[in-house]
Amino acid sequence: MIIFLAGLTNEEKAFVSNLYNKHGQYFFRKAFYILKNKELAEEALANAFIKIMGNIEKASSLADEDLLPYCLTLVKNEAINIIRKDKKHLYTDNIETYLIEDLENKIEAEFILKDQFQAIVNDKTLLKEEERLFLIFRYHHDLTYNEIGKLLNISQGTALKRNQRILEKIRKTKTGGQQHE
Repeated sequence: MIIFLAGLTNEEKAFVSNLYNKHGQYFFRKAFYILKNKELAEEALANAFIKIMGNIEKASSLADEDLLPYCLTLVKNEAINIIRKDKKHLYTDNIETYLIEDLENKIEAEFILKDQFQAIVNDKTLLKEEERLFLIFRYHHDLTYNEIGKLLNISQGTALKRNQRILEKIRKTKTGGQQHE
């Protein structure tokens, strides 16, 4: 990684450093969620940042709302690559769960929630009470769909679908679509 840093301008180094300081822990948690191993999660994070530095022009030109999903996708892909290379650390249940949760392609929606979580949860006109509670479970307490399902007496699939509907409702509101169903 030091070799990559040497090839960057001071502005690019500041960009990478700021990105890591601001979002590194979040990226690490996502990698750890997939890998269930601290050292492997750190490796995935380092590999992702090496890729970011290798494509610094693209990364630094992205708007904030595009940069974070781009970086998270790199982290996720690096974590999955580590699993593919190291079969002894293969946690198929965790990979399947993570991929099912992200099949809906809601990484961008997570960043909307991350940046504006309090405003969304506090806006009583945007979401119903049960929807706000669901978001708190999912994005504040980082519960899985299985854990939320157990709390709400619903299946994991129902919890996943409910999350998709809530995020779509937020997206439609933010893009000027219908607020209420």
